[in-house]
Amino acid sequence: MAYILQSYKTAPAKTFELPPDNKRKKLKSGDFAKVVFYSGSDRPAERMWVKVQTNKKGRYTGVLDDVPVVAVYLKCGDEIEFEWFNVIDIIENEEHKGR
Repeated sequence: MAYILQSYKTAPAKTFELPPDNKRKKLKSGDFAKVVFYSGSDRPAERMWVKVQTNKKGRYTGVLDDVPVVAVYLKCGDEIEFEWFNVIDIIENEEHKGR
């Protein structure tokens, strides 16, 4: 089964503060992005961290840096493609801070 990502606008239980759009559009290699994986109507969505590898105008490729509990069709280390509007949280790589 392929994964389906949710936009921040449709992410369940909005219990998070969204980073500004300009930060979500400019992630760099080594940053971490939290995205929401949708697993079907009978299962809850799952929020997981992805380590960014590439950014092409807000379209990202990264590696899953979490162990899925609900999205069992994924595993830690899987390549994930996502877009800036899928990002609901960010951890910036230390070497990028302050630049």
